[in-house]
Amino acid sequence: TGVARWQKRIAPPDEHLDVDALVLDGGRLYAAAYSGAVLAVDARTGDTVWKFAAPGAARLAVAGGLVVAVTPASVHALSTADGSVVWTTPLGGSPSGDPVAAGKWLLVPAGDEGLRWLEAATGRTLRVFDPGTGVSGPPAVTGSRVYVLSNGGGLFALDLS
Repeated sequence: TGVARWQKRIAPPDEHLDVDALVLDGGRLYAAAYSGAVLAVDARTGDTVWKFAAPGAARLAVAGGLVVAVTPASVHALSTADGSVVWTTPLGGSPSGDPVAAGKWLLVPAGDEGLRWLEAATGRTLRVFDPGTGVSGPPAVTGSRVYVLSNGGGLFALDLS
């Protein structure tokens, strides 16, 4: 019917009020507001479950009990349970595409700095794929293969192992 069941302000007051990412997982909505917040919200009631201050939060993924939030400076892994920080690592690029979970990896597009391969458990950068023109779009993953579009128009098939 389109009737609003609840409404909630996600973005903290700032000059940039846009909300850039929304993920639904297990009855919770996770939202990233560029003005400085990542929130977990009960999808049924609209109640805030937890909130994490993250200026510039623009991209999100949820996998393996983590909410992965990407800002212009860092990648944060937060516990889905309470929003506590599990790890933080420098991005080394710009948050250009949504992170993608792929087994033990988190694949994070970092614009001109290529595709970051982070260890999901620790956030440690284990590999960087840089085709020379950068990677801005999210990769596609199936089985042990990752497909990546470069900013130069190339399509690459990469092994996860």
